[in-house]
Amino acid sequence: MSPLKPGPRPERGDATREALLGAAVTVFARDGFDAARTRTIAAAAGVNQALIGYHFGNKAGLYRAVFEHLAAAIETHLQPARATLAAELGQGTPGRPGRARCLALLGEVTDAFVGLMTSAESAPWARLIIREQQAPTAAFDVLYARVMAPFAQDLEALVTRLAPARDTLEVRLAVLSLIGQVLVFRTARAAVERFTGWRALGEDEVAVVRAHLRDNLRRLFAPAGRRA
Repeated sequence: MSPLKPGPRPERGDATREALLGAAVTVFARDGFDAARTRTIAAAAGVNQALIGYHFGNKAGLYRAVFEHLAAAIETHLQPARATLAAELGQGTPGRPGRARCLALLGEVTDAFVGLMTSAESAPWARLIIREQQAPTAAFDVLYARVMAPFAQDLEALVTRLAPARDTLEVRLAVLSLIGQVLVFRTARAAVERFTGWRALGEDEVAVVRAHLRDNLRRLFAPAGRRA
């Protein structure tokens, strides 16, 4: 019997590119675009500084590539919940899915978003994205077009079904409120842990957050006359 062959190894160029992107996320998030130095990013990635030019052209190209990279990572995390939502809302049957199922779908999407925002992986992303929220550049357009707008539109479709009497602005404000009550567990992590008394947001704490947010959704979208 012939020995097992090792699986395919990533190309050296691909590994270098990934190392630079990972280092750039951290450095850009910490220092901002203007203050970040390509030599600092290269040193953090453990590669020659000239390779930034080879793979990305220049610092601006690397910065844009970072946001393409973040968009792809976020898409991957949210895709299962979004795919289920697209399949059910795209059936074209009037009145389907029903109210209870729409509420369940909203909970599933929110659960996925909570998982992303409470993960260690999203910590450097958040710092970088907050910078772009305060002073948007062309890189922000990448993230907004690929991730933020489609995600908000998913929520808008569900909220519209759950609250059909609300006008477009009311629905969109509700969507922003829903997003905000998840983002607080990333953007205000220190305050969350201090105020709740939690040492960290581990699996048990995240489960509590998810249950609490689902309860909020049930209350928010309860039929008129049945809201607690």
